[in-house]
Amino acid sequence: MSRPWDLDDIVTVTDIAAELGYKRAAVGNWATRHPDFPEPLTTVACGHTAVYSLRQVRAWYDARDWQTDGRTGKHTGGARTRRLTQLA
Repeated sequence: MSRPWDLDDIVTVTDIAAELGYKRAAVGNWATRHPDFPEPLTTVACGHTAVYSLRQVRAWYDARDWQTDGRTGKHTGGARTRRLTQLA
């Protein structure tokens, strides 16, 4: 029986947060606020838990124009932060 996905590539929002070093809420926000965030592969647990392709999410994340905090290396808001900084 063939699998439609590589099982090592299937992750939840919690897994994505751990992999990228963010809180689960941040990843949930990306999924709802960014229309280009990868679609879930499917849902499990009676439709309550979305699962994603880590490869697709990492490609999306790496392609973003994040502004990073030099201390932590985490993004600090991207274009919105640049606009606010330019206004100051």
